[in-house]
Amino acid sequence: MAYYATLVSVMQLLEEITHDHYRYRNLALNNKQIMKSLHEKFNLLVGSLEDYTSNNDEAAVCLETRIRDVAYQAEYIIEYQISNLFYRSKVETIEMVLRHLISTFKKVILRKHEPQRFEEYFEYDQPLQKVKEEVDSLLEEVTRIKRSSHDRNEDVQLNYDSDPDVGGSEQAPNIGSTTVGFDEHLTTIKAQLCGDSCKFQIISIVGMGGIGKTTLAKNVFDDSLIAYHFHIRLWVTISQDYHIQRVLRSIEDSINVDNREKPKMNEGELPEYIYKHLKGRRYLIVMDDMWDTKVWDDVKRIFPDDHNGSRIMLTTRLSNVAGYAGTLGSLHQIKFLNKEQSWNLLQEKLFGQEYCPRELKDLGEYIADCCQGLPLAIVMVAGLLSNVSKARYEWKKIACNVSSIVTSSDDAHFEKILSLSFNHLPHHLKPCFLYMGVFPEDYEICASTLVRLWMAEGLLRPIESKSLEEVGEEYLKDLVNRNLVMMIKKRYDGEIKYCSIHDLLRELCTKRRFENFFHVLDKKIVGRSAYLSFYHRSSTRPDDSNRSCLRSILYFRDSEDSEGSLAYRCLRVLDAQRIKLRSFPYSVFNLFHLRYLAFGFLGNVRYRIPPTISRLRHLQTLIVDGVISLPSEIWMMPQLRHVFARCLYLPPVIPTDAAVAGKVHVLEYLQTLSSVINFTLTNEILEMIPNLKTLKVLSYENKWQQYWNNLAHLLQLEKLSVIFVEKGPRFVDPFPMSFAFPKNLKTLSLGGCKLPWKDMTVVGSLPKLEVLKLYTSAMEGEVWEPIEGEFLQLKFLLLEMLHLKHWRVEDIHFPRLEHLRISWCAHLKKIPLEIGEIPTLKLIEVVNNPPVADSAKKIQQEQQNMGNDILQVYVFPQNQ
Repeated sequence: MAYYATLVSVMQLLEEITHDHYRYRNLALNNKQIMKSLHEKFNLLVGSLEDYTSNNDEAAVCLETRIRDVAYQAEYIIEYQISNLFYRSKVETIEMVLRHLISTFKKVILRKHEPQRFEEYFEYDQPLQKVKEEVDSLLEEVTRIKRSSHDRNEDVQLNYDSDPDVGGSEQAPNIGSTTVGFDEHLTTIKAQLCGDSCKFQIISIVGMGGIGKTTLAKNVFDDSLIAYHFHIRLWVTISQDYHIQRVLRSIEDSINVDNREKPKMNEGELPEYIYKHLKGRRYLIVMDDMWDTKVWDDVKRIFPDDHNGSRIMLTTRLSNVAGYAGTLGSLHQIKFLNKEQSWNLLQEKLFGQEYCPRELKDLGEYIADCCQGLPLAIVMVAGLLSNVSKARYEWKKIACNVSSIVTSSDDAHFEKILSLSFNHLPHHLKPCFLYMGVFPEDYEICASTLVRLWMAEGLLRPIESKSLEEVGEEYLKDLVNRNLVMMIKKRYDGEIKYCSIHDLLRELCTKRRFENFFHVLDKKIVGRSAYLSFYHRSSTRPDDSNRSCLRSILYFRDSEDSEGSLAYRCLRVLDAQRIKLRSFPYSVFNLFHLRYLAFGFLGNVRYRIPPTISRLRHLQTLIVDGVISLPSEIWMMPQLRHVFARCLYLPPVIPTDAAVAGKVHVLEYLQTLSSVINFTLTNEILEMIPNLKTLKVLSYENKWQQYWNNLAHLLQLEKLSVIFVEKGPRFVDPFPMSFAFPKNLKTLSLGGCKLPWKDMTVVGSLPKLEVLKLYTSAMEGEVWEPIEGEFLQLKFLLLEMLHLKHWRVEDIHFPRLEHLRISWCAHLKKIPLEIGEIPTLKLIEVVNNPPVADSAKKIQQEQQNMGNDILQVYVFPQNQ
């Protein structure tokens, strides 16, 4: 799927060249037209691939490789030649570069699949017309393959009567009749099927491939109580290769299984025949392995609703399919097995009713745990273990690397089961999913970081009226809904905060190296790939033969040396935040194409970023784990979207250098500034950052208060943190008599502000506020009495190191509060009992305050006495 990702990426590059008139203002008109023509051709190619489905046959693989190579080489040559222009200090013009580029295109497009050095392509002078013809040839080839695929589908449709098994789904290895981990679902589903309700209901079972959906449904279907309760029971396997006539024929065959004189019907008569046969009878129909909402739209008309307790049960990997069809019933999300359940399943498969030998139990439990709760993996491991002797040294071999051994076993069926979900992904999601493989096993991935990486790699296709961040969040949410990515933690607005991927799916990603999409670097370099991922101390750097194709390097290990990474001139992503530098890496500003840059420093020395940072004109994300001062040239970088630093000193907007002043841009894409020291939020800066969404300010001076009211003019701001750090007893002067916050704020953190509690009404009136964190000296006074009608959306409240003594609360004051955390508030003696009456409250945490901890436990006990078992209380340290 690298071909589609590279196409989207080169499209963005060509669009930038053709639309950025200022940056490419010296480009001759004819060259602008050439780039526009290339952009249009590639755009047509992307459009023709939107509904293209690969059959993974030799012709399709050859075509995809050809497209990938053309797009990748085109992008490389454009970037490489522009960087050459940059290194020669503009001795050549961009017009000359593009003319040279045109003369080399035919060699690029006609290159063989065997890797060659890119420098060879600069030796050829070929006409542009050949390039256009080749792209047209690719368009024709895609059209021909799509037409051929459509014809084959029609042939399959015509052959259903003679071959009813066409299009059958891949079934997982038999997990058997075991109910390990399914007991609760089994009981609930049986109750729903046989309950008193006469309404027509749909029960959906959803989860990752191999998690046991079909096994659970089969256990229910074969249950004697279920068989007795329903007049008719039918099982239909849908599969990815769905055709309505095959489904109808399958139902008809099941209906007439005992009828030797099967009536002959044409396709138009089948729906009515099935409907009449089911009419008036209580039926259960299982629709296994459903992949599309269209399936339900097509078949729902054949199921009569006689209000007699008939049921439909479906299994799917896709949450949207389960929710779409299951609106009339309930949805069961199948979770991974826990450690005990995993071990029980492995034991059952290996030893049946017998016990595992004592000397193997620890290894067996470890191996079961390595399967991460996926029943399919446990069954596969059981098969491997059953074929070796029951000796510790044999089991140790498998225990060393369970995921790799399972996915590389001789049973290719396992990989097919997992690959079904990948193959069903739309084109735009496949490269984003494969990218998950660059992260280490069991790695909790920050969702916002992942989206920023996708964005820098060019994997996100722009959508009108949406930011790239919003597009990326939608992509990630789609992957989660398809049960390919796991949501580890969510934000209080329900969005994904941290995510992860199952080790076996990660193995699936890394096994796609043949696409040259990325490479996880261990002890040696294999092949040529655009992405590298480091996370072993024994890792070595790529050799010179890999330099020309490296686009991204991500480090996941600690180190004190990354100078070797600065030699790859076409890097787009350099994530070296785990590497702590002893001096400033000035050569990083030679990486002209960087979109994402992250690094860190040892200690707290303040480093001044040189003006040459403006060379990184494509930079979107800058992350520095250290103390830095940015130059005035930062206002000359219009592509900037996110700037993070441990401590960040920002320059004034109006530079003293007149040459710089003429090149200042409004940073319309800038969304994040964190953490700015003594931020002077002047009117000029407000104009420069109109779309800022996240701002963190650390102030060591009281003069920042004069800019306090300017905050309200950051209309797009959603997350604000303002921390005043005291240096003396009279550090903070009184705040203005009136002040305001942006109305769109969802998260607010305050510290050292010394606001009186009566001013909390300004915060409480924010209509969208969901998270409020009050740190040391954020507020002054001993009594807090909230006002009814405020904090209507608040879900999380933190009170830390405040002088608060009395907190007078009723349940109406925080009607949506879910999580309360009180930390080191030594003067506060109790939490009001009324807090426990808030219906949404799920968790109270207390840190280092025994009286408050006692009151929290009392609230919990009172709620339990009233039948509320949802509220949890955690106390730290635990001996309080």
